Amino acid sequence: KNTAESQRTEEVDGKTPANMLLFGTPSKLLDGGLVEEQFYDFLETGYARRCIFGYGQHFRPQDTLTPAEIFARLTQPQNSQVIDKWAYRFEELADPQFYNWKMVVEDDVAIELIAYKTHCETISDAY
Repeated sequence: KNTAESQRTEEVDGKTPANMLLFGTPSKLLDGGLVEEQFYDFLETGYARRCIFGYGQHFRPQDTLTPAEIFARLTQPQNSQVIDKWAYRFEELADPQFYNWKMVVEDDVAIELIAYKTHCETISDAY
């Protein structure tokens, strides 16, 4: 972003580069204070344009597995295959051919996305 308040130090040729926004536990980011306010300010000023958000369930393997079972799962050869598959897929999405690409979302899928968004908002309101 090149504005009067934020000048680029070097010009970037081509399309806008991709950004990555990473964060961890909700208690550190969504603390109801200054950190959360700054985070939402970033999103409102345009940082959310290229973000994928997700959440997961907390699971502690040590609650149900032995250390040997955890180690066996961590060292399975197919772990690399799964990581390689997703790394390749995300690399494909970063290809310049997808610049200005539009995806058609069918009505039933859009309805499910709205249901998921509503579900997430209900959960977040409980925090």
